[in-house]
Amino acid sequence: MDDVNTLTNIAKCTMPVLFIVSKDDKLVPHTNSLKLFEKYPESARKSILFVKGNHNECRDWENILAIIDFLVNSIKTAFPAEASIP
Repeated sequence: MDDVNTLTNIAKCTMPVLFIVSKDDKLVPHTNSLKLFEKYPESARKSILFVKGNHNECRDWENILAIIDFLVNSIKTAFPAEASIP
């Protein structure tokens, strides 16, 4: 995490973000994800999803549906139905 200095640069982000975090993750410690979540701007849409399993394990349908819900709501917010898309 220190190589890229993510904690400093994340404050510039404006895109919606979903942090998917597992205490069982052996690749990315969950504490790193929690720090990033806290530093992500409050003005941006952000959410956190706690899952079970290691980094590259398949997720259960409940998790997949939560991810889909986040994506759909982020798109709806970015492109309201009454707005015209260029």
